Amino acid sequence: MKSFLKRDPLYVQTHSFANAPVSPEQLHYPVVLLRAGGSALTADFTTLAEDLASHGYFVVGFDAPYRTFVVLLPDGHVIPRLPQNNVENANGNLADPLIGKLLGMWTSDTKFVVDRLTMLNEDTTSQFRGRMDLARLGMVGHSFGGATALQFCHDDSRCRAAVDLDGIPFGSVVREGLNNPCMFILSDHSREMSDPSTQQVLGEIESIYRRLPEERLYVVIHDANHFSFSDQILLNSQILIHLLQRTRRFGGLEGRRGLSISSEYVHTFFDVALKGAPAASLTSPATKYPEIQVSPIQNEPAPRRHQGWAGPLRHLNDFNHRQELRGCLMRNMIAAYTLSSIRDILYFVATSVEGECSLTNEVTLEPLRICRQIP
Repeated sequence: MKSFLKRDPLYVQTHSFANAPVSPEQLHYPVVLLRAGGSALTADFTTLAEDLASHGYFVVGFDAPYRTFVVLLPDGHVIPRLPQNNVENANGNLADPLIGKLLGMWTSDTKFVVDRLTMLNEDTTSQFRGRMDLARLGMVGHSFGGATALQFCHDDSRCRAAVDLDGIPFGSVVREGLNNPCMFILSDHSREMSDPSTQQVLGEIESIYRRLPEERLYVVIHDANHFSFSDQILLNSQILIHLLQRTRRFGGLEGRRGLSISSEYVHTFFDVALKGAPAASLTSPATKYPEIQVSPIQNEPAPRRHQGWAGPLRHLNDFNHRQELRGCLMRNMIAAYTLSSIRDILYFVATSVEGECSLTNEVTLEPLRICRQIP
């Protein structure tokens, strides 16, 4: 049953190597925080992190003990999520007070991570001193991680840009809006348009979108599903995925295609928001991908056609999630893969020399072995 539900991630070949120094190509690099959704791990977004890293970003992903599905500490201790910290227990009830409670926790975790990154960047003994440009800080999250990205960038002035990947917005950002550049990328929820909660969520997303500054984007990927943004679309059983797709309630977009679309849009958006690339470049990926619908960048509402909403609740994430962190990130440039114990955060920073990436434990300066190359 285990092999039927989940492919073994040990056989996934990544692009990372151990112990390469920070690339000298630039004095410092912008930073992107990465937060997975309710039952996902940071490692499930290796493809996205690799792509961002290859475009010159530190990528700092973190998993929080007792809130993330499972966290593996360096000493081998496994910390599972507490039942009361499972956002999926809300069962689709947008008014459930559990959601507000957990959003506050997840946002506080994010603030803590940035505090620790600031300390690391100022540490005279650290090889990363001054290399992280925290004045150019963005955040991308999927599902509830996307809601966290929106709320964190609303609450904390250190955040300059947010990307929400198929996440329902919650918190005060819905009421008050966001003053920073922001991008929404949604999967195809047209099959749920008869659900009243679909209309509510779509209206809240559009309300935030209307009030955004000009550097904004609203993208819908036709025939994508909630897992088209993460490596779960490839690691989960392809037999099971095909069975779900045949029910016509689960988008049938090819897995690698979905990852390519979302990765290109995310790095293009951050290039505009954090690196000053022309805003016109936000529309350029549309010429490559006929599956997408893009709203105008002009000051007008996002389109209401075609989209619906199911939310980040109880799909493939519930099937046989692995009990340890495996895989890793990074390709060709500089990035950071952070697994956070929140109280004793660990920084795993990937850098590159001649195209080779590495992970380094900033706390002990010992090489990490979660990154594996399979012949």
